[in-house]
Amino acid sequence: MAAVSTPCAISALWFTTAGIESTGKGVTAVTQPMPSGDAAQPALEMALDDGLVVFEDGRLLVLNATAAMIWDAHRSGISASEIALRLSGRFDIPLDQARGDVAAAETSWTQPESERVPGDQFVTDRHRRAGSLPSIDWFKNHYRVCETSVSLCCDHDQTAQRLHQPLSHLRSPATGNSDCAIHVFREETEHVAVVDGFELVRSPIFDYVAMHVMAEIARRAAMESDWLVILHAAALSNGHGCVVLPGHGGRGKSTLATALLYSGFNYLGDDLVPLARGTRQAIPVPMAPKIENDSVKILSRFDPDISHLPAFRIGEYPPTRYLTSRTLAEGVQMGTLPVEYMVFPHWSSTESTCLVPISNFQALEDLLQSGALLRTPLDKSTITDLVAWVSEVPAYQLRYDDPSEAVEYIRRLFGRREPESPG
Repeated sequence: MAAVSTPCAISALWFTTAGIESTGKGVTAVTQPMPSGDAAQPALEMALDDGLVVFEDGRLLVLNATAAMIWDAHRSGISASEIALRLSGRFDIPLDQARGDVAAAETSWTQPESERVPGDQFVTDRHRRAGSLPSIDWFKNHYRVCETSVSLCCDHDQTAQRLHQPLSHLRSPATGNSDCAIHVFREETEHVAVVDGFELVRSPIFDYVAMHVMAEIARRAAMESDWLVILHAAALSNGHGCVVLPGHGGRGKSTLATALLYSGFNYLGDDLVPLARGTRQAIPVPMAPKIENDSVKILSRFDPDISHLPAFRIGEYPPTRYLTSRTLAEGVQMGTLPVEYMVFPHWSSTESTCLVPISNFQALEDLLQSGALLRTPLDKSTITDLVAWVSEVPAYQLRYDDPSEAVEYIRRLFGRREPESPG
């Protein structure tokens, strides 16, 4: 039996994914507790395929068939020993293993706040210290991401040019006060980034600060939209609808997104894809795709110049590049679009490319485990809307060893050989 925890945090919200597995039985639970002190709300239970989505006392539980069976029995007042006995008989597993599964399931549902470990993908530190700015003539550039205007002010022209490269396709005229003001400057031996008067990051390594600035711009743009959920995903469109590619880093979503962009698809984003509240349409946050070092050779067949893109390096880690090309600038999707497909990519150099449909329940579980964010405080309407959206969108797993073949699979999903431009 294995337990997996993939935490993610935003403000006061702890998002914890916990997994429990019986051999061949798949007992899993995904929980999103609310901050302590929030008032309890009436329970909501929604069947999804053979699983169950539960919202109770501020907790969101996504339970597969076996976990749902344990949950129902537990709620009916049946003892843990009797539940284990039933589980053992139903699935023909050893009684000790069934007891362990029941105990692990019940523990994951009652996990105390102190045992939850926050992640850092969307952490907003409310106790950040105020950042003082030097009195200098700033080198300024202005950008628009989604509906968020950003002013980026640097102490040197070389710094401004370095930061401008991955943002060049988002440049816009200055229009009065910006929604987000970022200042980047050197202070003695360190580089410092200050956002709206508060220090974001400081480091002797400029590239480390630069990459934090890119992430902060994306985060602000996504958070300031009117969103139902923010997917940790890439998104591309054929001009009428879009496909989202959710997944953790290293799964190949950015590589596939770049291949789709070079194959004529329009680009909505590489990392954060908010779904609009009400319409559930994908909102573009078209930050430049990040190209990890391992993907450079793979993507060079689409654009040989990718290997010459400026590299951002942090210590001994392999360099990261941000795609900057006319293809990106011309391929940005400006308006919201309905999501027609969810495809969970997984790059594998040892497996042939294949596209396999998955259940709605599996799609919801995979979305949450990939780092999707829900608004707080959670409520019934939000959960109902999310489950309804997942139920409506066909979902697939795509394992690929060749991005060109993966692109063809996506084309076939849309039912046409070539994507079409809007209008």
